[in-house]
Amino acid sequence: MNPPPPGTMVKAVGDHSVQARAEWPARRAELDAAIRDDRDRIAIDLHDGVIQRVFATSMSVESLRVKLREADRDADFAHIVDELDRCIVEIRSVIYRLDPDEGSGGFESDLLSVLEEERPALGLSPAVHLAGDLASVVGERRHHVVAIFRELLSNIAQHAHASLVEVHVEVDEVIWVRVSDDGIGFDPARLRRGRGVRNITQRVSALGGSLLIHARPEGGTVIECLLPPPA
Repeated sequence: MNPPPPGTMVKAVGDHSVQARAEWPARRAELDAAIRDDRDRIAIDLHDGVIQRVFATSMSVESLRVKLREADRDADFAHIVDELDRCIVEIRSVIYRLDPDEGSGGFESDLLSVLEEERPALGLSPAVHLAGDLASVVGERRHHVVAIFRELLSNIAQHAHASLVEVHVEVDEVIWVRVSDDGIGFDPARLRRGRGVRNITQRVSALGGSLLIHARPEGGTVIECLLPPPA
């Protein structure tokens, strides 16, 4: 078998490279379309399957709780219902992450939705102050900040026994998230052990920000997150 003429192999490789580059946009579009289809399928399965089953279970437990009316078991049933409701909230947050534009009018809308979701667990309506260029918080950063915001409120609902909650979110030279309450205060040892604070710390670190936790002068706790602004 005679060897190919000099330069033929180089030319063949070069031709394949040119062809691959020419075909890449179409292949990338196909891959993106396949990813979107998978995300849509997962979101639909979560919403129409898992969420509906969890919601039905929550309603069944609540109905059983009403029927039994046993004082020593009522708190247990209330806790189960609360946990199921939190499962629904978390699954919805996964759905929104799969499709950030689905059912959402932007960062401000996300924050207000979280406040609405957490209001029953808090047992009160927080005082809310939103300011700055909130619309600039988008994409993965928006997802992380909303998750941090939800975890902060969830921690207050579970541990603080507060009668007053104030929320500040401002986007300027930094993204400033401040949540304060007039509850029982905080135990540094418990904070180090708590999963919620660990989750918040990890997300804040992933965004290159800082987390501050200190006592409120009038009693209670103040937690502040300072995050780099959107690029």
